[in-house]
Amino acid sequence: MRGLRRVAIAAVIMTYLLIFIGGLVRVSGAGLGCPDWPKCFGEWAPPTTPAGLQQALEKHPERDELLARSPDARRIHVNATQTDVVFAWIEYINRLFGVVVGFLILATTAGAVMYARRRPWILWPAIATLLLVLFQGWLGALVVASNLEPLMVSLHLILALVIIGLQLWIAQQIHYEVHPEAEAQARYPEGLSTWLQWLLAGFGVQVLLGTLLRGAHDLFKVADLLGVNPEQTLWHALDKPAGFLHQILGIVVAGGAVHVGMKIVKRGKRISDLALTTSWAFFILAALQILIGHALVFFGRLPILQVFHLWSSAILFGALLLQWLGLRRNRELTHG
Repeated sequence: MRGLRRVAIAAVIMTYLLIFIGGLVRVSGAGLGCPDWPKCFGEWAPPTTPAGLQQALEKHPERDELLARSPDARRIHVNATQTDVVFAWIEYINRLFGVVVGFLILATTAGAVMYARRRPWILWPAIATLLLVLFQGWLGALVVASNLEPLMVSLHLILALVIIGLQLWIAQQIHYEVHPEAEAQARYPEGLSTWLQWLLAGFGVQVLLGTLLRGAHDLFKVADLLGVNPEQTLWHALDKPAGFLHQILGIVVAGGAVHVGMKIVKRGKRISDLALTTSWAFFILAALQILIGHALVFFGRLPILQVFHLWSSAILFGALLLQWLGLRRNRELTHG
């Protein structure tokens, strides 16, 4: 079981790295760096020169289809640049990380079948995670085929957060199998569970708003390319109120996380090490969220800031979930 715990933790870490790289892919515009899937320009590794890209595209068995549906492929067909090579490798590395994560989740599921078949609270989430990862891979192919249709990209991101939530659940439940005494001596403040549940719900709404806002801005660009005035679209009418709500809710969630962290830290040695660690993470991540959020407004949605905004949000979600799971474990041990 200890080996399975290490695999599960490795899967969580690699998934968080994948979320970061996926954010880089999106904000850099490298999402169509490889116009086909699962290969890249018909090769298992993309070419390293602009001329190599053009040659690979010319030899591609689906060349005509790619040229018909992909503006990027048509541009590369005429004049490939070194930027196209960089974008192809960024997307390729994103896919490689996805494959590694897939194998780690497969190994976690296999381990759950072998060692936790009588523990449905581990087995079934592991199987569900594997199925969702397979669906995520299929959805990734659809995202490429749709030329990064904004709503498809947003769904891809939301599903990634669902997967990381399941992985955290699995890793922590395996940890409790290895250390059954964990959380047994902890004494949490009253009302903490309600706070954590509301914060997780608020975070879910926050993520939906954030992904829809990002998708809306992508749709504005599409509308402009089609000759449609973005200001005449329904998305534009909802953009400012949704953006304002996103900012306010972000401050509320960050403030709530700090409040929960303070309640836990005050307990000192009566709280588990995991609870103390996640509490300090609340302070750091909440501050980052507020600072990056304001920087995004001030600097006009600077791409690299968007990546760290998304990534720190995903880590804050993980910290909140781990804290709630720790409290849940404590109640099981103390109340039966």
